[in-house]
Amino acid sequence: MKFILTMLILVLSYSAFADTVAWNAQELNRVYKINKKIELQYDGETFILPKNSYFELIEKSKLSMIKVHLHKYTINNCPSRDLETDLELIQVDQPDNIKTSVGINLIKECRVEIFIDMKEYQTMSFFN
Repeated sequence: MKFILTMLILVLSYSAFADTVAWNAQELNRVYKINKKIELQYDGETFILPKNSYFELIEKSKLSMIKVHLHKYTINNCPSRDLETDLELIQVDQPDNIKTSVGINLIKECRVEIFIDMKEYQTMSFFN
């Protein structure tokens, strides 16, 4: 009985991530939707990227000197093309209950930069 219960929990937890796209599987010029609200800070204020916002992946690069992959996205509904936020660490839930994190910030021209540790590049993102 414990085995069946364990298997059921695993299936249910993995099905919650069925539509989620791994960082390394994202493709340039594709539009993705975030599945969580993200809060970023600037000048003591909070800027919120609401859940279900759309992002277009416009650039992928590998920054070997700091051992991260960098993804750059454009976002829709940007309130200001001059807004820049601080770099924030955001937790990213994984199907196996392991927590990973990425660095994220907003730069001018409504661009979002996401820094993913090379060791975690194959993990699930917060994009559908």
